[in-house]
Amino acid sequence: MIYFSIKTCHANITTHQLYTTLYRLNLLPTPTRPYSTDTLRYALRMKPFLHTALPELLPYTHFQQLVDAPDESIAGLLDAADSAIKKARRDWDTLGKLNKEAARCQGCETEWRANVKDVLRACIAAGIAVSAVRKVLVGAGEHARKDNLNAKGQLDLSMRLRIEIPVAGARYHDWWIVPKLHVLP
Repeated sequence: MIYFSIKTCHANITTHQLYTTLYRLNLLPTPTRPYSTDTLRYALRMKPFLHTALPELLPYTHFQQLVDAPDESIAGLLDAADSAIKKARRDWDTLGKLNKEAARCQGCETEWRANVKDVLRACIAAGIAVSAVRKVLVGAGEHARKDNLNAKGQLDLSMRLRIEIPVAGARYHDWWIVPKLHVLP
């Protein structure tokens, strides 16, 4: 079970780093929420866990620091995502090669193998997405050129990269929402 958790952790790290990078580059659409704040949504999400003594719940500011990773550069985020996806692919591939007794999937081997194969496809898609973002950033140059900046002076790659978030049923794996990135000419 621990082996399974490590693989899941690597895939989580990859998707987190990828989405954080896309968010920083202003490529993700953010919905307007006129009747709520980030702090209120966090408090409501954590409400069922208030009675849990250990581990203690993180205050929202600490949680936001961990999620946004403001001290990490975009290149650092992409490197971490690349490293984690390589580990996840290797580990899921190893898991898929186990026999049914070692994998503990007797009675549901066909479904289990299909599930592992879909996770591997999601890992491959995440690796492609990370390399697409890296390719666009390299194309934009080390120093932001004037045509890559928006009105606020932030790096804007929306003219070079199109993002498609697949809906349920159209994903490689329903649990892993890996964005499809299309590099525009």
